[in-house]
Amino acid sequence: MSFYLISLHYLNSIGMKTTKFIKSFFLFIFLISAMPLFASHLEGGEITWTCNGSGEYIFKVKLYRDCNGISAPYNLTLTTDAPGLSGGILCNQVSCTDLSPTGPGCPTCSTPNGLASAVLECVYESAPVVISGIPPANGWYFAYIECCRNAAITNLSNTASGYFILRAIMYSFNGLDANPCFDSSPQFAESPTMSACSGDNINYSHAAFDPELDSLTYEWALPLDGSSYPSNGYPFAAGYTYQSPTPGTSLNPLNVPATIDANSGLISFTSYTTGAFVTVTKVTSYKCGVKTAEVYREIQFVVNTCSIGTGAFNTSPDVVGGLNVEDVYVLAGDTVFRGVGATDYEFLSPSNGSVPQNITLTAVGPHFGLNDTSFSTGCLIPPCAVMASPTPITLTSAISSSFTFPTACAHAGLSNGCLQHQRCFSFLFKFKDDFCPTNGVANKILNVYVTGPEIVASGNDLLISYPGASYQWCLNGVPIPGAIDSIYTPVASGIYTVLATSGSGCSMISNPVNRSVASVYALPGQERSVYVYPNPISSSRTLNVQLKDVLIGQSVLFIYDNTGRRLKSINAHLNTTADMLVIDISDLAAGHYTLSFTDKLGELTKSFVVE
Repeated sequence: MSFYLISLHYLNSIGMKTTKFIKSFFLFIFLISAMPLFASHLEGGEITWTCNGSGEYIFKVKLYRDCNGISAPYNLTLTTDAPGLSGGILCNQVSCTDLSPTGPGCPTCSTPNGLASAVLECVYESAPVVISGIPPANGWYFAYIECCRNAAITNLSNTASGYFILRAIMYSFNGLDANPCFDSSPQFAESPTMSACSGDNINYSHAAFDPELDSLTYEWALPLDGSSYPSNGYPFAAGYTYQSPTPGTSLNPLNVPATIDANSGLISFTSYTTGAFVTVTKVTSYKCGVKTAEVYREIQFVVNTCSIGTGAFNTSPDVVGGLNVEDVYVLAGDTVFRGVGATDYEFLSPSNGSVPQNITLTAVGPHFGLNDTSFSTGCLIPPCAVMASPTPITLTSAISSSFTFPTACAHAGLSNGCLQHQRCFSFLFKFKDDFCPTNGVANKILNVYVTGPEIVASGNDLLISYPGASYQWCLNGVPIPGAIDSIYTPVASGIYTVLATSGSGCSMISNPVNRSVASVYALPGQERSVYVYPNPISSSRTLNVQLKDVLIGQSVLFIYDNTGRRLKSINAHLNTTADMLVIDISDLAAGHYTLSFTDKLGELTKSFVVE
């Protein structure tokens, strides 16, 4: 205001001709200053959508901006080629969150101190939107376009226009009309990591998930350039591509270029080269094997020099056990137990006290219960996973907690118009130190694959077991009349599966087994038999014993060790000629054993291994 007052006072002291020119100049400056310049400090964002339960769509846009710039917009408009939305989709700002590093001496959005690690996340949401029609083969796009990109980007070329484009794409599912809304896009459970220390081994994930538990894949994608969508890819600076967006060995032989795990989404890299780097992560969802959505998260992260003292530099916490990604496979009904933790014995910089660093553990994902402690509420599908105590938890130098996930039929049997034999539940454990101006961050991803009942092939027969369930055998997806027992002998070639239904009405599909009639009848075997599975088996599991063509009535089973010593005897009353028995073997040590079944027709034996 004082600038304009001084200028007008000066105008009164000079001639009219000069005054007219200078007034025009200041009018130009005023108009330029009134333009929306916030985009020059835009550092990333994403577009997603959810179904609101009433058949309508709610679109959400997140923008990440440099706190050293001017304020984010109060609203924005998405452009789209979806029918009936030629005017775009208005999204209003609903919240802003400071994503700056935390700890002594760290910047904040209110006092960024010129540091690029100070970042603000602003969230925008639309009113409920109705979209009718069937998306074409290339889908419907939803885009947000602004000018201009931050000028301090290292891996992008300065030859482009500077435009910034966020996008998401909605695809058709089996020709269904998009009205009513039945499929949400992938969502991001974790805010992005926007800064890292040079020389550190970086491991982090955007932690995407799908509300309907559709399958997800991750890959790098192109940032876009242009004032409209679709547009061309943004050109990269020499030595960089969208598939290799971080510094490589040509810039420093110690650099390790960034990779992204297609299944877990874990991003890993090491950069001794400092700068600002743009990456785009594409997450694609598949419902029953059909692509339904693509969402893109674009971020600009900075690599800083993080000096602790002379010759020493900060690194992120070390995950206990060294595994950043762990895959666990369980049968629905099993419980997963894990200990999680990290250590960091480094110190803060001398300017911040040179004291031991703190570590904060945060459990991230939609499958945790309320406050990380409720088995019954707060997750997508109960029972929920829990931690020993609510997170975040902060401790000095070392931190640990325990994780429990009691799986159930519902985790394997959720139906989206199809049943899948196996579903993945991903859990992210984030460990962050308090070094400033950039926190060291490490992620551990635990993928729990929950499966339905397993078909076991033995000779001519197929076996299935899931306690308390009823069965329906299917050939090429078509139910076989009368095939409802736990054992089935194929009489035709094709793909065999079993639909298992629990007592609560939850349905699960088994693994598919391809059988050929010719190969079945070429196999030697006899009708009277005993099978045991799984084999080998963990002592924490129960042993399934499947009998075939035995006598109804009283019988006895024995278990012998490899020296012939009898360890267990089990009396059983059989109600059918093909009963399935479940035996507790928790008292057996690891080793080789023999199971013996005896009825009035004689003895049947089968060997098994306890691991």
